[in-house]
Amino acid sequence: MITKRTILTLGSASITLLGSFSICSNLPTTAAVNGQYRGIKLPYRAGQSREVTGTHNRAQGRRAIDFGMYKEDVLAIKGGVVRSATQDQYGGKYLLIDHGDNYCSIYLHLESFNVSFGQTVQQGQVIAKSGNTGLGRAYHLHLAVIQKLNGNCTANSSREIAMIFDEKPGGEIILKDKIVSQNRTTSNDTTFKNPGVSSLATITQQSVNLRVCASNLQGKTVYVRMYRDAVNGFRAKEWRNQSKVAPDTCVDFTNLDDLDNVGPTFSGVWYYTVASLTPIPDGEAAKKRTQCWSATGGKYLCDAVRR
Repeated sequence: MITKRTILTLGSASITLLGSFSICSNLPTTAAVNGQYRGIKLPYRAGQSREVTGTHNRAQGRRAIDFGMYKEDVLAIKGGVVRSATQDQYGGKYLLIDHGDNYCSIYLHLESFNVSFGQTVQQGQVIAKSGNTGLGRAYHLHLAVIQKLNGNCTANSSREIAMIFDEKPGGEIILKDKIVSQNRTTSNDTTFKNPGVSSLATITQQSVNLRVCASNLQGKTVYVRMYRDAVNGFRAKEWRNQSKVAPDTCVDFTNLDDLDNVGPTFSGVWYYTVASLTPIPDGEAAKKRTQCWSATGGKYLCDAVRR
């Protein structure tokens, strides 16, 4: 593992971002990224439209988009965890948000931050103010979704992926588009609601199974983390999973087995689970809680099981 410079192209200028993003030296930083990233909404308030002022060099695989936004609220295009809230001379003030899958979003040239490192945010939350910091030639928001490198969020523009916004589901946004946003924070996105809130972990020799229930799960994504301590010469481990719930009020995570092929579950060892309606930060399951929800509500459902 090394700390490596990453290349970011702003407009027609290619520059070097010095970052502390840990990557594997034998992975190509110019690998083509195919496919489309969906389930995102435009980064400005619902009911408003902003012109697309730049789409960067599509011939080189770039998929970043510039929105004409002058000192105004920037909204999270999808929920996640803030992995970087920093600045440099090129991108200015910028945010990296980990969406809990294999992708992260990056927001450049910001005037100021409304969130900080490690904070969990939800789709539609105000995360920053747009600006003209760094090498920006005018006030705007530079936005991209980037495939992780070795499991880490990076500012590597060669890994940008096509963004398909809910407001334009048929294809990518293009230059001069002015599309009305539907992005707004939903009040019940981060809290499990009654009735029937429950979390039940069970275990077999091969895997841990988890059932999560709540009245407000329909159409939402449920995120899960699982942790066990070091055992029998194997280091402590934390796993992650997620599932879209529709149309039921319960979701089953079956066969939460060892993703690194260590083997079946260990006898006499506790496995701790955490479920949430937003991506769960690293280390949350390692707190080893057996219950973290009450009748008044809660963001997480915690459980534990031992074979």
